Amino acid sequence: MRAIEQSLRALGTGYVDLYLVHWPEDGPTWAWPGMQRASDLGYARSIGVSNFNEAELESVLAVGGRAPAVDQVNFNPFANRRALHDACRRHDVTLEGYSPLGTGRLLSDPAVAAVAAAAGRTPAQVLLRWSVQQGVPVISKSVHRDRIEENLGVFDFRLPDDAMTQLDALDQTDGTARALERQWW
Repeated sequence: MRAIEQSLRALGTGYVDLYLVHWPEDGPTWAWPGMQRASDLGYARSIGVSNFNEAELESVLAVGGRAPAVDQVNFNPFANRRALHDACRRHDVTLEGYSPLGTGRLLSDPAVAAVAAAAGRTPAQVLLRWSVQQGVPVISKSVHRDRIEENLGVFDFRLPDDAMTQLDALDQTDGTARALERQWW
């Protein structure tokens, strides 16, 4: 409880919309009872996890109480964690993607550029639209107004099936149920 109370004071607010356990460093269930308590006290409207693999997610669900609203993981055509996405759907947990543009390095990939050219869109729009069509909300980051506006232009088109298949083929995770390729802690 101390952590969220400190965060709320630092933010100057009485609650947050979404409160996440960012890494399951101390085991997947150690923080979950406190997360639920924070929600019960009104400190967080929703609670979730980040970077939890399928087994860690199922451990949290086994603790009882409510399921995480989201599992936030690195998700893009190169990190298409299909098995984890399927597990989240089975448990009514939203898989939420971060780094949909690969911190910018995916924008220059030749396959992404080819799909973008065929669609008459930018590589960023193609990568974001791929996630939208996967049913995965994504968080893209930019401080540049023109890029933010460009990123919003993903809702007035659909990528055709062949383009989705081309992007799906870029996956380097073999459709894993893991959230990370390796632990960093």
